Amino acid sequence: TGQVSLTRPNEDVELNFGVEPNIKVIQKRIKAEMTLEGVLKDYKRHSLVDVTEITNFKDKPQEIIVMDQLPISQNEKIKVKVIKITPTPTKELKDNMLKWAMTIQPWEKKTIQLEYEIEYPANMEIYTNIVAPENPNAPANKKQRNERQQMNQNEDNYQKF
Repeated sequence: TGQVSLTRPNEDVELNFGVEPNIKVIQKRIKAEMTLEGVLKDYKRHSLVDVTEITNFKDKPQEIIVMDQLPISQNEKIKVKVIKITPTPTKELKDNMLKWAMTIQPWEKKTIQLEYEIEYPANMEIYTNIVAPENPNAPANKKQRNERQQMNQNEDNYQKF
């Protein structure tokens, strides 16, 4: 059970009825590369491509809305540059939120692709959720995994006190 907030006559209301098992959504990062750039290799560039796949397993067309967000920099030294967004969003909202409204036919798969770069000074450490795709043995993934394990161990130590 739930509660609906007070609404005026003719006012739109959004209701969530839970997960629809016949609409499948998969999000994955298909590219995550880091390079040193500039004449003196004085800044880092992360090149990223994220894909969202939506498949309709129902026997009727479905009207769907997909929302996603591009990273937001809160530091003037960290730049986020959009390379390509496919398809073009139906609407761009505040805080880099993107909205796609689309009709998806029975057994059809739609794909949304966000390609962007994050640049910042090489001497700056930033913490993100950037995870390289597929190859779990790549040096960057091993380093991230080791850092996560160390953080988890530190958290365990704090919890003991």
